Amino acid sequence: MIVPEEDIREALETVSQYLVERYDELGMRNTGDFEKEMEIRTGTNKGEIWGVHYTEYLAKGRPPSDKYPPIDAIHEWVMTKPNFLG
Repeated sequence: MIVPEEDIREALETVSQYLVERYDELGMRNTGDFEKEMEIRTGTNKGEIWGVHYTEYLAKGRPPSDKYPPIDAIHEWVMTKPNFLG
């Protein structure tokens, strides 16, 4: 059975819209890159949602490590996050 690409795209657009709404509900929005960089890729009987490199960390957190987190990126996030500092 071949699923039309437009059906796959429509389903993935619904999923991506849900992800952005949930992202906003959780107060995770900062620069808006998560939403802007989200991309739907479709093909014959397949579809994928691609996004920013840190999406996995948004979903799962950062795993334990003996390395320090990216201090510059965290500083930038804190300085641009609305209402983070009060």
